Order: sequence, then structure tokens, then C-alpha cells
Amino acid sequence: MSSQSFRPNSPPIIQETIDQETIMVNLETGSYYSLNPTGSHIWAAMENGVHTDELAPDLAERFAADVTSVEPDVRGFIDRLVQEELIVPRSDVSPASTVTNVAPPPPPAAYEPPTLHHYTDMQELLLLDPVHEVDAAGWPAKR
Repeated sequence: MSSQSFRPNSPPIIQETIDQETIMVNLETGSYYSLNPTGSHIWAAMENGVHTDELAPDLAERFAADVTSVEPDVRGFIDRLVQEELIVPRSDVSPASTVTNVAPPPPPAAYEPPTLHHYTDMQELLLLDPVHEVDAAGWPAKR
């Protein structure tokens, strides 16, 4: 895996992690996403500037798994995050962080591949934003 560093595509992506599950919303498309604990750990690592080549060895060590089986999962997961435009390459030149600076997820019984679930069932509701549909009178308009 080539060494690259990513960051969340904010804005338009907003996210929150609760109980090792990360929920993200794309405010431009109305899609929302969830990550399992392994995916949330990778997300947190990327937020902190960890390079992609450090992720698979870290997960393999944490879960006593074979790095050669973990690496394709991590690569596919990162590719999917890029495809969904949830992350973008870092342009800053800050020194790279290490995975050890990221709080570890509580390990499940065995290695669980990182997963990204994509939902579109609430797109119309999430795209409905009356605050941005404002005229010169402002919002809310006094009547």
C-alpha cells in the first residue's frame, strides 16, 4: 500500500463517533453512512494524519491477524471512502502522526474487516434545508 495521508472531506461531510460507530452525512447529496468499529478506528487514524501504509500493520497487530489478509481490506475500504468522496488527500505539510496516537477500539473476538454502509433513504429530508432558502427578509420571515 503506498503511503498517503487523507482527511475528511469537510465541508460537506460531517461526522460523529458514538460507541465505536461513526456516522457521516454528506450535506450535498443527502446520503449518510455508518462505519463499524474497525472502520471507525481507520477513520480516526486518518483524521489524525496517519499514513495509509501504517493502517494494515496496526490492525494486524491489534487483532493478531495476518497483515497480508488485512491489507486488501484496508485498501478496499480506503478506495471506497475516496469513491464516495468522504475523504480527500491531505494538502497540509504537517508531520505525519502515528497510529499509536489514536485511541484503540476495544477489540472484538476476532478481526472484523472495516465496513462502510451507505444509506439513501433519508436524502429528501436531509436535503430539505429551509435556512438556506432565504430571501432578503431573512429567516424566519416575520409576517
